[in-house]
Amino acid sequence: MTKPGNKIKTKNKSMITVSRFFDSKDSKRLYFLNKLVHSVREESDLKGILKTVMLVLDMMYKPEAQIIHLIDNVTQKIESYYLVKKEKTEVSKSHFPIDEEAVRNLIQNAKTTTLTASKTEFDKKPKTLHLSKKGSKSVLMAALSSKGKPFGAIELVNKKLKGNFSEDDCKLIDSVKDFISIIIENRILHEKTLELSIIDYVSGLYNMKHFKNLLSIEIERANRTLKPFLLIFFDLDFFKKVNNTHGHLVGSSILRKIGDILRKHLRKTDISARLGGDEFIIILPNTTKSKGKLVAERLRKTISDTPFQVRRNLIINITASFGIAAFPEHSSDPEVLIDLSDKAMYMAKKKGRNGVVVHPK
Repeated sequence: MTKPGNKIKTKNKSMITVSRFFDSKDSKRLYFLNKLVHSVREESDLKGILKTVMLVLDMMYKPEAQIIHLIDNVTQKIESYYLVKKEKTEVSKSHFPIDEEAVRNLIQNAKTTTLTASKTEFDKKPKTLHLSKKGSKSVLMAALSSKGKPFGAIELVNKKLKGNFSEDDCKLIDSVKDFISIIIENRILHEKTLELSIIDYVSGLYNMKHFKNLLSIEIERANRTLKPFLLIFFDLDFFKKVNNTHGHLVGSSILRKIGDILRKHLRKTDISARLGGDEFIIILPNTTKSKGKLVAERLRKTISDTPFQVRRNLIINITASFGIAAFPEHSSDPEVLIDLSDKAMYMAKKKGRNGVVVHPK
């Protein structure tokens, strides 16, 4: 029979053993991986994955600030994300200036490094994160790569405890950064695949299939809230002549610029899509006919007044004809609404083009 005193000694010995286990690099690595595996299953988008990574890094390193830099595969620009500190429940894109050259060099070198205020190289990189040289005392930076290709970096600034980042800190993050790279890249690829299935690659707007899904959702919402919405249908006047004269590359350039105009001049709640060819369609939620006509007129004028420079020495002027149909006044059926807005657009063409017509039904 074990004596009470021996039980306490055995318990204390076990606690010391457990404590030592969790202090070891291997145990931290296992904890990190286990936490990520379980958390990643619950996240559905890139920001959710980044939040999970940052929260685990926050528990392991206790940094004052951290950021994840990612190189956009298309634009090659660096997009930087940070963890909002108040409740640690949100990841946002950074709009603060960073030393892009320093970050890009680190990513390309694919190395993990530490910088401290006493090192001369730190003095040469005062804007590694968002902090000034005066505010940054110790920085740990680890490059992320996949299949030998670097695509981002993790940056931790100022340990709250135990002074500067150490070689052991570098070894620990080196032991898990490949896994971090895999889950981030997989999420990026997933989102790109999803985007390709719903986005028209020429204009950058939604494609017809996804637009019809969104239109059905908007009808359900409007029926529930008893609020109207409008459809604006438009196409570019004499666009076929542009393609025949200057070629389809020039035509595609104009379609892309039309997409830019819609993104710039519509509300975030508005939905725009390219149906095909030179035909575009827009949903204006919670909008009356009078207000919708003003929106269409503003877009018409913007397109008409825009010189489309498609080559260095080639500028093309183009106009568009607009048709409008209203829910529920004209119809509550999605296909009928599209058809009526299309017919109203042809009425605008018959009136001489470069105009706006609300369906008279």
